[in-house]
Amino acid sequence: MNYIIIPDLHGQYYKLLSLIKQFVKIENGIIKESKYKIILLGDFIDKGPKEEQIKLTEFIYNNLKQIYLVLGNHEEGSFKTLKGFDESNVLDFNKSLSPYYKNHFVPIAIDNPELKEIFYEIYSKMFRIIETEHIICTHSPCLIEHIKEGSSLVTKYSYPRKKDFKKEEDFINYMDKFILEITKDSEHSKLHFSGHLEIGQVIKNNNQIWLDTNSKVLLTIAVINEGNLLFYNEKGLDLNVFKENCPVKVKEFIFEKLKMG
Repeated sequence: MNYIIIPDLHGQYYKLLSLIKQFVKIENGIIKESKYKIILLGDFIDKGPKEEQIKLTEFIYNNLKQIYLVLGNHEEGSFKTLKGFDESNVLDFNKSLSPYYKNHFVPIAIDNPELKEIFYEIYSKMFRIIETEHIICTHSPCLIEHIKEGSSLVTKYSYPRKKDFKKEEDFINYMDKFILEITKDSEHSKLHFSGHLEIGQVIKNNNQIWLDTNSKVLLTIAVINEGNLLFYNEKGLDLNVFKENCPVKVKEFIFEKLKMG
């Protein structure tokens, strides 16, 4: 099977189109028959422009036969909020939203009942873990034991952000240890793909591959084609995924192409 594996989009509808049009044909918003199955690693909502979040949600809904969905912490949080939402309290709710989410999906869905129902249908098709003969996909990087247990950590594994450190060097040192800790037990036969983290590079250690989720810049996706793993961004084949300007020091894990067993 051939796969296109895409990390957190956060409402970037046009970015998604520019990525997948390199591999599939789209007519009137519908993905035509293709040799590829598309896997979204979660967090397709929040942060992005309102209109793009709407278009992206509708696009996913209209292409559920071609798109497999991993549950992200943003979908899970928004679903719980919408299901428990009290319409009489909308002003207090909007005030309570973190300024980090300039364009939260929940208010968009509240104002658009049809969109909310579409989101509910998409949510019912999402999985914490997607596993095939050759690959495992989770939203968050995690330990293999979390996958075996079906732990909620496969959806949200908390980690400190760069802004939480006074010095960049301290952040780099922490991330080196974090990467080694999370990937230490992943020496199994399947490739494990995840998103969730904004760390400025693609990480590969043992069989884990973390796709960077900083969608404000070129977003790198993984493409498995006839047993070969390559990386692409909106401009095409990405041969600079593992160059020396990485913010962390895991140079011994660098590779450009991996032959799948």
